Amino acid sequence: MQLSRGWTQSLVPRGASARFDAEGTLTPPVFDDAFPEFKDAVRRNDVPRIVALARPRDALTLLNLFSRTSEEERLLVYDRLAELVPPSAPIARQSMRWWTPGLTDAWWPPVLRASGVDAIKKKKKL
Repeated sequence: MQLSRGWTQSLVPRGASARFDAEGTLTPPVFDDAFPEFKDAVRRNDVPRIVALARPRDALTLLNLFSRTSEEERLLVYDRLAELVPPSAPIARQSMRWWTPGLTDAWWPPVLRASGVDAIKKKKKL
């Protein structure tokens, strides 16, 4: 499923969920079997706690955090994600501080595998 609001979007695979908070901000997808503490940290956008609690299957959540975090938080996310699921092509740590769409494209295939997602199909626009 794809959820979007304005320019923010999340691809939410089967077995995961995302929500809009009271301000209309979309959370990254979180697997339903994640630890309750992890889900709560994502809901509160507590990046240090998210990073500390993430397991390999939660790599999908981490990868979706880059667009939602500060420059310093992105480095925390990068370090944990690289530890859980090394990128298939080199992605410089410092480049993540100034993340832009497309910078993490090489990370998607190994993250999807680590998260147990076979494939994500985007809905075709008519």
